[in-house]
Amino acid sequence: MSEWWQDLRYGIRMIGKRPGTSAIAIVALALGIGLTTTMFSIVEGVILRGLPFEDSDRLIAVNRARIQDPDPRRGGASIHEFLDWRSRQSSLESLAGYGGASAIIASDTALPERLRGSRITTNLMQVLKVVPIRGRDFTEADAVAGAPPVILISYRQWQSRFGGRDDAIGATVRLNGAPATIVGVMPEKFGFPEAEDVWMPQSLALPAKRGAGPALNVVGRLRTGVPVGRVAAEFTAIAGQLAAEFPENKTSPRVPGRSWSRRSRAGSARRSTRCWARCWASCSSPAST
Repeated sequence: MSEWWQDLRYGIRMIGKRPGTSAIAIVALALGIGLTTTMFSIVEGVILRGLPFEDSDRLIAVNRARIQDPDPRRGGASIHEFLDWRSRQSSLESLAGYGGASAIIASDTALPERLRGSRITTNLMQVLKVVPIRGRDFTEADAVAGAPPVILISYRQWQSRFGGRDDAIGATVRLNGAPATIVGVMPEKFGFPEAEDVWMPQSLALPAKRGAGPALNVVGRLRTGVPVGRVAAEFTAIAGQLAAEFPENKTSPRVPGRSWSRRSRAGSARRSTRCWARCWASCSSPAST
């Protein structure tokens, strides 16, 4: 104990003799400890725990690739393909889609602001098993042609633009210059797929030409007890059916060999880190899995 006390007194005297050098060393040590703690928190959250959704190990991404290309690149599905996949598959409980969208929002209480936005199929939140904390989720009727425009907003926007007031539900804002009604507020820190602040329902009306229209990133939820390999085999069979029916649009669905959350932990941790540092539901884009 006496030796420890002598060492402490000696250390204090040395700090007094060289305060500048000592301050730099202390700050560097503090920053190192803080950075290590932060990185562990991110890695532990992204890589060890998986995605922050209920039964996240059952979430799986489905991409498409043109099989005639020498080096097929994965991409989103057209609306025709999405509807064909959804109607013909049976290994997933449900299939949902989403894609980026421009979102400039203005209201009587705040200046116009450009936000991160996504157009989503009306069942996406159900697939993710995330429920709005105020108001309601989208319904199929919200995506029908001619339906009144509605949106979901983030918790951050609810607080900054409406001060967390309940009258935000039902309020009308201008979205990209047109009126839209807020029907729900998402949970705090939720920002799927990255750091979104507003979500709009994606119409599934079929374009006149097959393959035209927006491309959707597709995510599904495995049925209980169904292995990922069965999903891959089923979607390969569906691809064969569609190639025979529509030879001009030969594409092949690509299903990861592992569930989405595990693949994200193994292969997309670096890009996920940027998103996870901002919101708990900000995972890497499934289109890259």
